[in-house]
Amino acid sequence: MLTDQLDTTCDLALIRLRGHAFSHDRPLLDVARDVLVRRLRLDDNGNVSP
Repeated sequence: MLTDQLDTTCDLALIRLRGHAFSHDRPLLDVARDVLVRRLRLDDNGNVSP
């Protein structure tokens, strides 16, 4: 989902996911689940949409 949202590679999407989890002091798995159920959307500029 992130590769499509961000129009990037899988490697860079994972880096973005890890960065978001780290900067918000959340487990990576929880952030990934939020993306999958569309509670969280990351955009190209580093912004987050609920």
